[in-house]
Amino acid sequence: MNIFSSINIADLRISEAVLALRSNELTQFLLGVTKIGDWYIICALLVILIIALYVYKKRDLIVPLLVTVASAEFVVVVLKYLVGRARPGGNISLFVESSSSFPSGHAALSLAFFGLIIYVVNKLPNKKNIKIIVTILLSLLIILIGFSRIYLGVHFLSDVLAGFLFGFLCLYATIYFLHKKRQG
Repeated sequence: MNIFSSINIADLRISEAVLALRSNELTQFLLGVTKIGDWYIICALLVILIIALYVYKKRDLIVPLLVTVASAEFVVVVLKYLVGRARPGGNISLFVESSSSFPSGHAALSLAFFGLIIYVVNKLPNKKNIKIIVTILLSLLIILIGFSRIYLGVHFLSDVLAGFLFGFLCLYATIYFLHKKRQG
């Protein structure tokens, strides 16, 4: 048995275990959570954040923010095309998505976008309580968005973890270049 077979088996077992958690209330809640990770919601939040950065004279963060989100989306689109993994089906999926499953775009975008907000907020001077609250809330949101994709049966765990990984790599690259720019 190769590594991909093992991952597929584990993915199916985890997806089936999540079926036992389903309830009408939790489904409605996680449908709302998953929408926060939709591309059009992230774009709307991105526009609002860009306006806020412009108004509060933090314009140097606008391009890194755009690059982080755009690179995460680009990586996801390319990998979905190259890998072409089918989404969960049968009794696992609560609704149908048209694109490939691997990696999760919701996971990648939410980690890249909200992760950069966490980073920026944590660079604010003298705002310890705000830093803690924002970090906890946005970290929980990122995790919930990823979990919602598995719960709703539109992704496997490995899709979500890969999405988180690629979102993190895009975020890390942006932070790395921000540090280099400030040092240079």
